Amino acid sequence: MECVTIYTDGSYKPQTDAGGWGAVIIPRDGHIQELSGGCVGTSVLRMEITAVLEALEHLKKQSKVLVYTDSLIIKWGMTEWLPRWQVNGWVNGYGESIIDRDLWERLDFQCEVAHVVVWNWVRRNSSRFNRRADRLAREGRRRVEKRMKCKRAV
Repeated sequence: MECVTIYTDGSYKPQTDAGGWGAVIIPRDGHIQELSGGCVGTSVLRMEITAVLEALEHLKKQSKVLVYTDSLIIKWGMTEWLPRWQVNGWVNGYGESIIDRDLWERLDFQCEVAHVVVWNWVRRNSSRFNRRADRLAREGRRRVEKRMKCKRAV
């Protein structure tokens, strides 16, 4: 099984309702790949989850993956909360429906079927790869904002 390290981050700007995501994929051979994208009508949490999803779905082979995120919600969601959400019919401890359930379910599939994932939390901007993922997420968001401006000008 291949070993891969992934750093991810999300970005969101409420003023434009645009978000972006970024991922740095580091396989054992050291051939680094960078991914980014974005969309309108999203949230920072959706972008954080999307960053991990896009990176995992990008992998061609089943892999052992070390995911590094600066989002404690992602780490806790996948390591502690998800099993309870599933048992409780996708509601949290307050009886509310889980936000972004569609993405959490896709992420669960990637972790249960496609890959073996180990979750790690890193302090924001604590490593060069975390900083790069952050820049990729902001670039993805800015590309979306630029397309929005072009559409408004027409």
